[in-house]
Amino acid sequence: MTRMSPQLMREMEGDIRFGKGFFELPETKMQTPAPMPVTQPVGEPEQVQTAQDRGVVGGNAPSNIGTLDFDADANRGYSARNLPQVSDPDQAFANVARDQQEFLIREFRPFEQALIESIDDTSLVDAVPQDVEEQARIAREIDERNRSRYGYTRTATEQQEVAREAQRTQAIGLAGGLNNARLAQRERNQNLLAQLVNIGQGLNRGSLGQMGSAAEMAINRRNAFTQAKAQAKAQRWGFLGSL
Repeated sequence: MTRMSPQLMREMEGDIRFGKGFFELPETKMQTPAPMPVTQPVGEPEQVQTAQDRGVVGGNAPSNIGTLDFDADANRGYSARNLPQVSDPDQAFANVARDQQEFLIREFRPFEQALIESIDDTSLVDAVPQDVEEQARIAREIDERNRSRYGYTRTATEQQEVAREAQRTQAIGLAGGLNNARLAQRERNQNLLAQLVNIGQGLNRGSLGQMGSAAEMAINRRNAFTQAKAQAKAQRWGFLGSL
């Protein structure tokens, strides 16, 4: 667009062919588009939610974080007073210990055995070749899709170089993946073995502690019985001596 001097503009406005105001732009008013009306889907009644329907109390909506689906009234009627009276504490303790041992063997022994058998697991290492092959296939298909999109055709030399590069990349990925997988597999197996050893040591300590407590209580009962028998004998002979 050529810029016109003010003098030439005044001369052209004086000409009858143009007239005054020829170079003035008409004023246009910006119109704000009307908002789109919100329509209700056909066949569905209009639903209006209130604050109570949304669970809003005092303007704060519940977050539902940390909530679980449970029955709050499931154990409402529980009371320790409903437990049976224990007449023989030793027998009750023996029954509880036996039930715990049976529960442990029945529920946890198969799982522990499966963990012990997985100490020599090599699943991480075995999955590396398949993963590397899958990544190579994805890269090859991406390259083919890009060439098809832009209409590019490689020459024979370029195709050979690309094939060699793909082989090198796949070999490097396989070697690095195997090394990382071996390290991860070894760390996993050692951590699992350490955890199993700690579990076994904890059970061993608990069992030895209970057996030691039982032996100590048996010795205390035996000593108390011996002392009580000696005291009864002394009282009997003392009573007879006083006659």
